[in-house]
Amino acid sequence: MYTIKKCRTKGAFKGMLNKSKNFDFSSALKKLKTKKYKILAETPILVVVEKKGKFSLDNNGSILLKDVDDEKKAKKLITNFYKDIGIKSKIRDPDIEFC
Repeated sequence: MYTIKKCRTKGAFKGMLNKSKNFDFSSALKKLKTKKYKILAETPILVVVEKKGKFSLDNNGSILLKDVDDEKKAKKLITNFYKDIGIKSKIRDPDIEFC
Protein backbone atom coordinates (compact mmCIF):
# COMPACT_ATOMS: atom_id res chain seq x y z
CA MET A 1 0.00 0.00 0.00
CA TYR A 2 1.03 3.58 -0.50
CA THR A 3 -0.13 7.07 0.33
CA ILE A 4 -0.30 10.09 -1.97
CA LYS A 5 0.17 13.56 -0.53
CA LYS A 6 -0.10 16.94 -2.21
CA CYS A 7 2.93 19.08 -1.49
CA ARG A 8 2.45 22.64 -0.36
CA THR A 9 4.51 23.86 -3.28
CA LYS A 10 2.52 24.28 -6.47
CA GLY A 11 2.51 21.37 -8.87
CA ALA A 12 4.00 18.58 -6.76
CA PHE A 13 2.70 15.34 -5.25
CA LYS A 14 4.48 12.71 -3.17
CA GLY A 15 3.88 8.97 -3.14
CA MET A 16 5.10 7.01 -0.12
CA LEU A 17 5.13 3.28 0.50
CA ASN A 18 3.66 2.23 3.83
CA LYS A 19 6.25 -0.55 4.18
CA SER A 20 9.46 0.50 2.46
CA LYS A 21 11.85 -1.93 4.18
CA ASN A 22 11.33 -4.54 1.42
CA PHE A 23 11.73 -2.06 -1.45
CA ASP A 24 14.37 -3.13 -4.01
CA PHE A 25 15.70 0.09 -5.55
CA SER A 26 17.99 -1.59 -8.10
CA SER A 27 15.14 -3.79 -9.37
CA ALA A 28 12.86 -0.75 -9.66
CA LEU A 29 15.53 1.11 -11.63
CA LYS A 30 15.87 -1.80 -14.08
CA LYS A 31 12.09 -1.86 -14.58
CA LEU A 32 12.01 1.88 -15.26
CA LYS A 33 14.63 1.42 -17.96
CA THR A 34 12.67 -1.39 -19.63
CA LYS A 35 9.45 0.68 -19.48
CA LYS A 36 11.21 3.39 -21.51
CA TYR A 37 11.37 6.08 -18.85
CA LYS A 38 13.87 8.79 -19.78
CA ILE A 39 16.61 8.82 -17.11
CA LEU A 40 17.47 12.45 -16.26
CA ALA A 41 19.74 11.75 -13.27
CA GLU A 42 20.86 8.60 -11.47
CA THR A 43 22.68 8.09 -8.18
CA PRO A 44 22.92 5.02 -5.88
CA ILE A 45 20.01 6.35 -3.76
CA LEU A 46 17.92 8.48 -6.15
CA VAL A 47 16.82 8.50 -9.77
CA VAL A 48 15.02 11.25 -11.66
CA VAL A 49 12.99 10.06 -14.65
CA GLU A 50 10.47 11.46 -17.09
CA LYS A 51 7.47 9.86 -18.81
CA LYS A 52 4.19 11.81 -18.86
CA GLY A 53 5.55 13.58 -15.78
CA LYS A 54 8.83 14.19 -13.96
CA PHE A 55 9.43 11.71 -11.11
CA SER A 56 12.11 11.40 -8.45
CA LEU A 57 12.37 7.93 -6.88
CA ASP A 58 14.47 7.37 -3.76
CA ASN A 59 15.84 4.15 -2.31
CA ASN A 60 12.92 3.90 0.16
CA GLY A 61 10.34 3.79 -2.64
CA SER A 62 9.09 7.34 -2.15
CA ILE A 63 8.41 9.34 -5.28
CA LEU A 64 7.99 13.01 -5.98
CA LEU A 65 5.92 13.96 -9.01
CA LYS A 66 6.62 17.47 -10.27
CA ASP A 67 4.82 19.88 -12.59
CA VAL A 68 1.31 18.40 -12.13
CA ASP A 69 -1.46 20.46 -10.51
CA ASP A 70 -4.47 18.20 -11.09
CA GLU A 71 -5.19 15.66 -8.30
CA LYS A 72 -6.83 13.07 -10.57
CA LYS A 73 -3.95 13.20 -13.02
CA ALA A 74 -1.42 12.95 -10.18
CA LYS A 75 -3.17 9.88 -8.70
CA LYS A 76 -3.21 8.20 -12.10
CA LEU A 77 0.44 8.98 -12.87
CA ILE A 78 1.66 7.87 -9.43
CA THR A 79 -0.42 4.68 -9.54
CA ASN A 80 0.93 3.85 -13.01
CA PHE A 81 4.48 4.63 -11.90
CA TYR A 82 4.22 2.25 -8.94
CA LYS A 83 2.75 -0.44 -11.23
CA ASP A 84 5.64 0.04 -13.65
CA ILE A 85 8.18 -0.66 -10.88
CA GLY A 86 6.26 -3.73 -9.71
CA ILE A 87 4.13 -2.34 -6.86
CA LYS A 88 0.54 -3.27 -7.55
CA SER A 89 -1.10 -2.56 -4.23
CA LYS A 90 -3.67 0.16 -3.85
CA ILE A 91 -3.68 3.66 -2.47
CA ARG A 92 -4.19 3.51 1.29
CA ASP A 93 -6.50 6.50 1.47
CA PRO A 94 -8.53 7.67 -1.53
CA ASP A 95 -8.18 11.29 -0.41
CA ILE A 96 -4.97 13.17 -1.01
CA GLU A 97 -3.33 14.62 2.11
CA PHE A 98 -0.84 17.48 2.32
CA CYS A 99 2.84 16.80 2.91
